[in-house]
Amino acid sequence: MRLCRLMAGLDVGVAGGMAVLLWFAIHSRMSGEFWWSKLNVAGALFYGANVYSMGLGKATLAGTSLLLVVYAAASAAFSQFAPATGYARNALLAVLYATALHLAANRFFWPRLDPFAPSFFAVPVTLAGNLLYALSLTRFPGRFRALAATFGDSSWSGALLVRRPQIVGPPEGAAEARSAPEDAAGAAARPESQPPPEPPADPPQPFRNLDDR
Repeated sequence: MRLCRLMAGLDVGVAGGMAVLLWFAIHSRMSGEFWWSKLNVAGALFYGANVYSMGLGKATLAGTSLLLVVYAAASAAFSQFAPATGYARNALLAVLYATALHLAANRFFWPRLDPFAPSFFAVPVTLAGNLLYALSLTRFPGRFRALAATFGDSSWSGALLVRRPQIVGPPEGAAEARSAPEDAAGAAARPESQPPPEPPADPPQPFRNLDDR
C-alpha cells in the first residue's frame, strides 16, 4: 500500500513540477527574458554566479533537474498522508499543502540558491506556479486507485474502487416455476371452446304454393 502511495505521489509530483517549469518559462518570455532564465538561476546551486552569463546548456539542465526533484519529493511526502478517496478533501488539502510549500520556499529555498534568486522567483510568480502544482496534486486519489488495482492486493484495493451495481435477474428455475402457475391460471380463466351452431335443415316457408293442394 505504501509503495502504491509513493508511486502515485511521484506521478502527480513530476507532472506538477513540469507544469511549474512550463509556467516559469512562459513568464520569462512575458518579462522579456530568455525562457531558460529562471531555470539557469535554479542551477546556481551548482554553478554559482556563473549562471547569469551562461546560456542554454548545463545550467539549464541542472536547474530543471533540481526543481523536478524538489517537487517530486514534496509530492512523495504529500502522498503519505493524503486521503485515498474524496476529491473535495484532497483538493482542499492540496491547496493548503502547496501554500505551505510556497511560503517555505520563499523563506528558505530560493535565497539558498543565490542572493539574487528571490528577485527572479517573485511571490506572484511562484504563487501561480504552486497553484498549478496543487491542481496536479488533486489527481492523487485517482492515480492511487489505478495503481492499487494494478499492483496492490485485491483484498483491500477492491474496496477503493467504485463498482457499479449489477442487476441480477431471477434464476431460470424460479422463472419456469412462476410461469407454470400463470399458464394454469390463464387456462382455467379461459372458457371452454364450444362447437359452432349447426345451420337449420330447411328454411321456413311463410307461403305455400297453391298448386300443392
